[in-house]
Amino acid sequence: MLIRATKKDSDLAVEVLTEAFENDPFLRWLFPEDPQYGTYAPLFFGQWVDVTLDAGEIWMDPDRAGVMLGQLSTTLASNEEDKARAREEFRATFRECADRVVAFVDGVAENHPNMDREHWYWTMLGVRRSHQRKGVGRAIFQELFEMKNPRYPFYCEATTSGNLALYRRLGFRRLFEFRVAPDASPLQAIWAETNAFAESRR
Repeated sequence: MLIRATKKDSDLAVEVLTEAFENDPFLRWLFPEDPQYGTYAPLFFGQWVDVTLDAGEIWMDPDRAGVMLGQLSTTLASNEEDKARAREEFRATFRECADRVVAFVDGVAENHPNMDREHWYWTMLGVRRSHQRKGVGRAIFQELFEMKNPRYPFYCEATTSGNLALYRRLGFRRLFEFRVAPDASPLQAIWAETNAFAESRR
């Protein structure tokens, strides 16, 4: 069974995500140089973990080798004042990489579909390298589908073709591709209707 993370799991969640995304094409667009990734990625994931613990949910597998972050669409920030304050924090934190981080945050918000329908937005799924390609990510998603998908649709972005293939097997469908900047690695917007996983198993 999945474990719901709490504040005491924050550092571990950041550690798993930082390791999991080290070679991800989109994250390496955000932080292209190794020293930048080593410095800024833990801060980047730390901010997401903090926000998600406050407004959403974080789930981990029993071995704590995989972590999933998500929140209901109704909890996403829409206040322009809050967005402006966040941009200032990003510029202070990420320095030479700040423009890319701001482009990412603005880009995913601008391209987020179906905001008129309440749904779960799963922002990040990361698995330690030692546990990748062993079904950990699929198992996390499968249990969350069983818990929440009968009531809510799911939305997320895939950063690689491998991720997209996994999501399709779980019942997601690709909506469109978008880039947060002309030179950014593309993101795939994907959506699963209610009971999508159950339907995919038939």
